[in-house]
Amino acid sequence: GAASINKQQHCTKMTTDLAAPLLAESLYHEAYRPPFLPVLAIVPFLLPVFWTYSVDVTKQNLSLGYSWNMARKSLDRSKISSATPIAHINGLTQWGGWGLRINLAGEIGYIATNGPGVRISILNEKKDKDSVYVFNCQDPDKVCEILNSTKK
Repeated sequence: GAASINKQQHCTKMTTDLAAPLLAESLYHEAYRPPFLPVLAIVPFLLPVFWTYSVDVTKQNLSLGYSWNMARKSLDRSKISSATPIAHINGLTQWGGWGLRINLAGEIGYIATNGPGVRISILNEKKDKDSVYVFNCQDPDKVCEILNSTKK
């Protein structure tokens, strides 16, 4: 509906022409500047790494993270065993800060801001338990609906 179009326009406001081919096959896209950027003024060499945070879902992949490739993750959707919406992620109290984080349970967090997000489990044949990723997104219910749907 109209609300969905307005939200999509809001979420994609930072998209450049270079991302146009990605958006053509995108099932979900959002990109924004993380609110913790001013804190990085004390370590300016990290600004390019965290300049933009984005979440992209296509038929094949989930891509999330920050501007620099080393701070991004691309996951094959067929390996996602579950996706669960999270009503509120608190970066400071739950993750010890914002950015790329690992908690005591071994979960990997892409924590851009306090707010809603998604927890996904990835099938991991090499380990005896699934890998878990937690990330912020503005519409976790929609992202989970897409990720939990039939992959093909």
